[in-house]
Amino acid sequence: MLQRLLQYKEFCNDNLEESQLSEEDWTTIQDIIKVLNPVYKATITLQRSQLLLGDFYKLWLNLKLQVKTINSSAAKVLLHCLEARESKILNNEAVNAAIFLDPRLKRLLSCEQKAKAKKHLKYIAFRMLSLNQVWIVY
Repeated sequence: MLQRLLQYKEFCNDNLEESQLSEEDWTTIQDIIKVLNPVYKATITLQRSQLLLGDFYKLWLNLKLQVKTINSSAAKVLLHCLEARESKILNNEAVNAAIFLDPRLKRLLSCEQKAKAKKHLKYIAFRMLSLNQVWIVY
């Protein structure tokens, strides 16, 4: 929506006298677009049907890196929110276990997170065995 508004900047400035935006407003709009563009691309990627948790986390880390390269106050706020959310995500045992099982990302976990992931995987294996389910391997 903001990109479309920016495309019609000249039209807005020429024809909308009452609600004309200042140059500072247009600059703010450009900054917001620049910050939200990596988020938009990540959202499109997250809509794939075959997305593994490791792929999600890799995408998340890439998004953080892209936002860090943007020098604006909006980017700093977004980065702070991403980092706060990441700490909550990494406190989830199942997420840590999935990252632990992904050889591309396993090295990013701390020793404590790896130990918790192993413990959680052992718990899951015990639960599966206790259910006496038969697993068919194709």
